[in-house]
Amino acid sequence: MTEELIHPKEFYRKLNAAIRSAGGVTAFSRTHGVNTRKIYDAQGGVRYADKVARTLGLKMVMRFPVIADPMTLVASNVVYEKLNGFIRSCKSQRTAAEEFGVSVSHMSNIVNARRGLGPVLARLGFGPSLTRSGLATKEGVAGLNA
Repeated sequence: MTEELIHPKEFYRKLNAAIRSAGGVTAFSRTHGVNTRKIYDAQGGVRYADKVARTLGLKMVMRFPVIADPMTLVASNVVYEKLNGFIRSCKSQRTAAEEFGVSVSHMSNIVNARRGLGPVLARLGFGPSLTRSGLATKEGVAGLNA
């Protein structure tokens, strides 16, 4: 399933239009039952709240750019697949941890999604994560390409 994402500028355009239409942030907050601080944070690009995106019919998703082609964004499951393949090629998680320069327990936490993917991204060929929005549908996410 390929997912197309909405560019952040489009997200802000939709959010600001909805806020103006509601009569301000406070009115938008009351109408949709979303904390005012979360709306201000999303509007200012400080922090994205999925609840704010859902008021616009969108869903927040995390994607990782491929270093070789930064216009290609992949889901975290692709990163985990590549990480697991790397661990298999190293023959053990301990050897892989040494290759990444992290402790064995840290590597275990990364593999089991208790820690972020940050320490392994560059070595696997991915850039830091990006937060994007897409139209929420039953099948997944659809919209404009980022």
